[in-house]
Amino acid sequence: MSDLAKNNNGSGTNGGANAANETTGLSAAELYRRGRALCFGVYGVKIDKRRGVAILEAAVEAGKASDASEETRAAALDAQAEFAEALFDGRQGAKKNERRGVELAEKPAKAGNPFALDTLGACFRDGLGGLPKDEAKARACFARAFEGFKRMSEEPNPDARALCYLGCYLGDGRGAADGKPNASPEVAAETFRLWLRSAELGFATAAWNVATAYL
Repeated sequence: MSDLAKNNNGSGTNGGANAANETTGLSAAELYRRGRALCFGVYGVKIDKRRGVAILEAAVEAGKASDASEETRAAALDAQAEFAEALFDGRQGAKKNERRGVELAEKPAKAGNPFALDTLGACFRDGLGGLPKDEAKARACFARAFEGFKRMSEEPNPDARALCYLGCYLGDGRGAADGKPNASPEVAAETFRLWLRSAELGFATAAWNVATAYL
């Protein structure tokens, strides 16, 4: 069990303390880890989206300090990608603001963050967040995101969300050169394997996908 999960007993990250107290003295990397855990239910943490978004925002602000280290700025950029996604879809306890989400996603996307690239890809595909519909730009964003999710999934300690997204990309076509869905038994099996691994690592959405697949 992770340290974050241990804090589900009413103290610490997911307990009674308010978000401001929870951010005191924590590095941007730890703020990012705690914020996304609360938003998405990873590391075995009970989901608390509003608190998670507040902590992600604190991580973003930590990276703006004039004396911020390179490590701090990198963690803040990752947090910015997650915060942008929360603003864009309005499903993580943040007030929906597609334009602001797009603005925040641009910098981490340029740095290669796959979650930010996924957000921008969806915007170009559907003409959202003030961006025009542009299938070529959407495909370019999705292609870079796909490679990023693969890298994160192949690490010794793979990212739970990346595993889930990679499975989705394989099946719905975002990971394919032609952008077409692939319903072959081989792809379906690999998608399920990735979702199952993600669920085992504690990602709530992947657990839902696995349950749906069994049904």
